Amino acid sequence: MNGKLVATMLVVVLAAACGLVIGVVASGDGGPENAPKPASIITVTGGATVKTEPDQATVRMGVNTEADTAEAALQENASKSDAVVKSLKDNGVAEEDIQTTDVRLDKRYRDRGTAKEKVTFVAVSELTVLTHDLQEVGTIIDDAVSAGVNDVQGVEFGLSSQAEAKNRALTEAIKGARGKAETMAAAAGAELGGVVRIDESAYDVQPYYDQALRQEQFAMGAPSAVPSLAVSPGQVETRVEVRVVFELDAG
Repeated sequence: MNGKLVATMLVVVLAAACGLVIGVVASGDGGPENAPKPASIITVTGGATVKTEPDQATVRMGVNTEADTAEAALQENASKSDAVVKSLKDNGVAEEDIQTTDVRLDKRYRDRGTAKEKVTFVAVSELTVLTHDLQEVGTIIDDAVSAGVNDVQGVEFGLSSQAEAKNRALTEAIKGARGKAETMAAAAGAELGGVVRIDESAYDVQPYYDQALRQEQFAMGAPSAVPSLAVSPGQVETRVEVRVVFELDAG
């Protein structure tokens, strides 16, 4: 068999194969008139807020000391800070729950630019204290102030774990979304089908802040002015929002 004949036969075979493929595509059911219609859907949102008793409290406190020299201010601050930490531990606060968040030294000017100008130094150390004994929060603060704290910035009550509260809120939010979707479907003369998609659109936790303690109550050098504290834990609010897509059977 010569080369020309072989080439001719290959062309014929290829053409036949192409024609067969083209025929299969053309005779398929994928044309626009036969394409599956998109499913009817309904999209709703749901939200829920749950309130939970807190199981921990965070107190932010500080020691401010003022002296004529930087060394004196720092030494006094260190001494008082050590006493504060000892007080916290004596009240059952674990060492790992006491964190130093800031240490600094500032200059303070009085009558600046006049003949009476005076410069002093202010040493500041700030602590963040975590406790799980909510009944002792007031005592912890009282004793810390007696030991040298003169700046308390309030108490934040929160949860050591958010998982349970969030799961409860999610469950309620999704139930609410389904109820809303069922109402809308019934009003439209349709029936609600299965869930197509669920998205968490928002999540927020609002700790309870007891702001009975303000910095203004703690004049530098006058910790004795602090009253005995009665601290209220309140409740922590956990809020979630969801977006749910359902199938809709128009009947």
